[in-house]
Amino acid sequence: MTEPQAERDGEGAWAKLHRRKVVQWGVAYSAAAWTLLQGLEYLIETFHWPELIRPFATLALIVGLPVALTLAWYHGERGQQRLSGIEIALLSVILLVGGGVLWFYGRHHQPASAASTPASVPVAQDARMSIAVLPFVNMSSDPEQEYFSDGVSEQVLEQLSRLPDLRVIARTSSFAFKNKDADVAEISRRLNVSHVVEGSVRKAGSRLRITAQLVRTRDSSQLWSETFDREATDVFAIQDEIANAVVRRLQVTLLGGKRLGGAPRTDLETYNLYLQGRYLYERHGRDDMEEAADLYRRAVERDPSYALAWAALGEAVWVLAAEGYRDVNTSAREAMEATGNALRLDPRLALGHSVKGDVQYTYYWDWPAADASLRTALASDPNDAGANLRSGLLALGLGQRGEAIARLERAVELSPVSPSTHMWLSYAYLITNRLEDAERETRTAIELSPAMPQAGYRLGWVLLARGQAEAALEAMQKEPAAEWRLIGLALAYHALGRRAESDAALEEVSRRYADSFAYQIAEVHAYRGETNEAIAWLERAYRQHDSGLAVFLETDPLLEGVRNDPRYIDLLRRMKLLVE
Repeated sequence: MTEPQAERDGEGAWAKLHRRKVVQWGVAYSAAAWTLLQGLEYLIETFHWPELIRPFATLALIVGLPVALTLAWYHGERGQQRLSGIEIALLSVILLVGGGVLWFYGRHHQPASAASTPASVPVAQDARMSIAVLPFVNMSSDPEQEYFSDGVSEQVLEQLSRLPDLRVIARTSSFAFKNKDADVAEISRRLNVSHVVEGSVRKAGSRLRITAQLVRTRDSSQLWSETFDREATDVFAIQDEIANAVVRRLQVTLLGGKRLGGAPRTDLETYNLYLQGRYLYERHGRDDMEEAADLYRRAVERDPSYALAWAALGEAVWVLAAEGYRDVNTSAREAMEATGNALRLDPRLALGHSVKGDVQYTYYWDWPAADASLRTALASDPNDAGANLRSGLLALGLGQRGEAIARLERAVELSPVSPSTHMWLSYAYLITNRLEDAERETRTAIELSPAMPQAGYRLGWVLLARGQAEAALEAMQKEPAAEWRLIGLALAYHALGRRAESDAALEEVSRRYADSFAYQIAEVHAYRGETNEAIAWLERAYRQHDSGLAVFLETDPLLEGVRNDPRYIDLLRRMKLLVE
């Protein structure tokens, strides 16, 4: 026995492993595996591969460890320092096949849970690139600064929403969690987002301290946090800074070299008027919207070059008219003038095009112009839930059921806790006979806002379509708005054969709400088989430019009994809905 051989026989296990390069190979393999997993994390983020790739890749690397150590032992025994050509070829084939499998899996595989989701439930194409901007908390001693803290988060949201490759949840939905004790996991589940931005605003005198943080919802980990101490006059630069920092942390690389646009520039007092108006408008009560319109008007009087305030003024004025609170003729002119001013100042302003399109089809029945306006709005901001909603309603007006569902599902995806958006999607499902889906969406809207006008009425309508007249009556009786309750009761009592009670409800709504509910009164007469009365009320709605005509006339199942009447066909022609 040679001396070196004797020394080897007497050496310990650790020394023997070290001599045969097992330890060195193990350390090198572990380092390479860690590097590979980090690179894989980046690829998953960039190409949006499924989460299941992570555990599969980790498992493959764990299985590969004993293979690598066996090779090390083998080479240490033979004293080889390099792999043979056959071994290199074999390892290359394994790596290529493994990489190809991972690529194919990441590109084509859909987890079973996603595949089994009903088509009626809109699911984000890529929840990884999605974000909700939660309302920043007002930490100031003055509660009147609430609108200011809301405005900071709103501007961050608006800047992020300009990125077409990032799904940004609409303000209506993200602000639904304001002053509610909901953790990140709950918010992620409700909004289907991968990240949230949250923060706080403290204002003392002319000094601002804004704290913002980016949280990954998968594990509630904080990816980024920063505090901005600035003078209040520098608020716009702060908003730009926050938005750009969030985008950088999200690694949004699909900008095509473009930078985010800055926050709208105006003086601080004008901006505060706009923020106060926005705060009140979102509460959506009649008095709140009237006050919001007044604040917007004061903002544009102070700074006539402030495009966003002009567009917001047009929106408030027209919504007030569409809901029966203002004269539609005067309001249509005022809204078009306001949006015209906004778009002259900022031709790419999504809100301006969206509101303009709304007025064009609901008041002027100019369908091609409205379509062009709403397409421009979506091109300017694909993540604008309002533009998607209005595009869906335009499609309903034109009888384009498939397009309407697609747009409204997108609006729900962008604003998943907006009750009115769920309500409109429910109607789109109703007219395509997807009654189970329609009921689900209506009940979701009621769950989100039980006191919302039309909640009980819309549910009752769906239940009537499902042949459940008693349940429909119960739902109509729970309708919170008196006018909609009367319309619903007239329908439900007729379905149950209770003529006198149907007559009483119809007489009362006709007497009290003729100037704002002519279209709905026509629906009841048509449902009761009273064709002449239905046509007469439709004519009245036409003279009043009732917005119900523009949205419902082409698809309304309640009007089935009058569709073959020449007077109904003539009405379609006058509204430019009949192409001959």
